[in-house]
Amino acid sequence: MDENGAIVSVIEIIEPAGNASTAAQARGVEAERARMRELTEMGNAYGANDLALRFISEGKTAEDMRRELLGQFAAERAKKPMAEQVKDAEIGLTNQEARSFSLMRAVRALANPTNTAMQKDAAFEYECSRAAAQKAGKESRGLMIPADVMNRAFSTTTPTGGPGANAIATNLLADQFIELLRNRTWALKRITMMGGLVGNVDIPRQNSAGQAYWVGEGGSPTESEPGLDQITFSPKTLAAYTDITRRLMLQSTPDAEQLVRNDLLRVMGLALDSAVLYATGTDGQPTGLINQTGIHAVKLAAEYPSYAEYVQMETDIAAANADIGSMSYVVSARARGAAKTTLKFPTAAIAQGGTVWEPGNTINGYQTDVTNQLTEGDTFFGVWSSFIMAMWSGLDMMVDPYALSTSGGTRIIFFQDVDMNIRHKEAFTYANANAAPVA
Repeated sequence: MDENGAIVSVIEIIEPAGNASTAAQARGVEAERARMRELTEMGNAYGANDLALRFISEGKTAEDMRRELLGQFAAERAKKPMAEQVKDAEIGLTNQEARSFSLMRAVRALANPTNTAMQKDAAFEYECSRAAAQKAGKESRGLMIPADVMNRAFSTTTPTGGPGANAIATNLLADQFIELLRNRTWALKRITMMGGLVGNVDIPRQNSAGQAYWVGEGGSPTESEPGLDQITFSPKTLAAYTDITRRLMLQSTPDAEQLVRNDLLRVMGLALDSAVLYATGTDGQPTGLINQTGIHAVKLAAEYPSYAEYVQMETDIAAANADIGSMSYVVSARARGAAKTTLKFPTAAIAQGGTVWEPGNTINGYQTDVTNQLTEGDTFFGVWSSFIMAMWSGLDMMVDPYALSTSGGTRIIFFQDVDMNIRHKEAFTYANANAAPVA
């Protein structure tokens, strides 16, 4: 190694002499050199020189090291609280600077590009946008709201002392944007979130187990290794918009800022919530749960599940050894109503067990969420922590001053890069009377 700890050169290989220097041996020597060179370069690139030296001595390949590094990445990221994940994407604004970022100033500047005064007023917002775009490694469509602002300045409360009152809460939360989205949805409270990402992300996953064998004395077991693959995340862009009136555009109070932010959170949250279940995987969308291959399916006898069918949803997951975490149902409001008026064992001579809907908002002993985001007749059950949503840094904002020109209103369009995937698809069951997917 050099003085910086980098591996300077690979171990020299002594060329075979004489007749042993066959073409095959030469190819073997070159392959060994290439293996060590690739491991060396990977160790230098990722600060894993000790690991590279160990893999060289153990005869392992660059692909082995790549899987090891991916595993370490996934393990370390899983340990990181969401607050720290999101902070990784910040551009370094202080709390005061993040709080001083004004959506309304940015909107007015974007809506009036020839107004010198408005452009000057928004100089700070434009500078933050340039820094956020550089950190995210992408061009902004209009103006990029930094992660610092989304995480901290969005921690606001409704002022109680009139328009001039301070609307910023003192208990700033580093993952506030995602937390506020979660408060408005059911899915984002249940699934695993990864925030503040830059570039594509791959997470390794074991897809088959190693095998054990009985052997006689002096025998040796058949060599086996667990199968590995990876789940990938690449940015898919969600666009959402909110309309504001001409009078609201003229406001610069904390009330106006809060109104725009709340509407942003509402439209973004509902869109992300629906995508968890129903995103098609085509036309630039991620792939939602219902369109994933490999989930279990229960074809219902009627529009809503019976108690036995709810139990089957759970049993299918357990039989696949996929009951590896906290599980819960999600149903529609009408399905809840049906569950409250349906007996578990309706054909029994004496009604036993009560209704399908149980005390504590549970079915079959499991917590049950209720949302009108579901298509009527759909029911889902699963280990929701196995569903991962990835969010990339920065929220891109464009302004369209023409769509509502007859009323003087302005349309604000937001773009957020997200993707989603599942660690273990066997950990989910979908039930429907008409078109259950192939399990």
